[in-house]
Amino acid sequence: MLIIGSGGLAKQNIDLLQERGLLDKVVFFNNVEPDSSALFMARFPVLRTQELAKEYLRSKDPHFVVMVGGPAHRQRLQAEFTAMGGQPQTLISPKADIGAFDVAIGKGTIVMARALIESTVTLGNGVLINVGAIVTHDTVIGDFCEIGPGAKLCGKVSLGEEVFIGAGAIVLPGVSVGAGAIIGAGAVVVRSVAPGEKVAGSPAKPIS
Repeated sequence: MLIIGSGGLAKQNIDLLQERGLLDKVVFFNNVEPDSSALFMARFPVLRTQELAKEYLRSKDPHFVVMVGGPAHRQRLQAEFTAMGGQPQTLISPKADIGAFDVAIGKGTIVMARALIESTVTLGNGVLINVGAIVTHDTVIGDFCEIGPGAKLCGKVSLGEEVFIGAGAIVLPGVSVGAGAIIGAGAVVVRSVAPGEKVAGSPAKPIS
């Protein structure tokens, strides 16, 4: 399997790969940060060109996971590597708590350790649920959203595509957040947020 990215998010998820028995089956890709070393964390191979990545997907294993932060960046990369013939894979930590009823999880989504996803929750494609995040009942998260560490979505929350929720933020029940909105770390969101709007504070208010 090809892991897109060999930075901080990849390091965060190295244990998840080990727990899933995948570490001896993965190759990393990074053509953004040239490095004289061909190894990630001094032990895992890294492909440095798109040509090598495309050949790997074609001849060895079509499966890939995007381990890069930033909603728009993740969406672009998933589309790019799918166009190369790759197949986006979902990764869920065995240390995450996933509800038993009516949970839908899209392709290419990552759910990290100690995250809680209750029953009756929908996660779109390419979503990133960080360590310790909580997503409660009847919440719908659009494609390529990023939920920061310890953030809480408190029931019947709706997120459009490419929403970023900062670490420790709280979105109260029934709130809708429009596509491309950014919720600052530690914010408490008590009202709906317009598409593309940036909010921060408690209660959260628009910022420039």
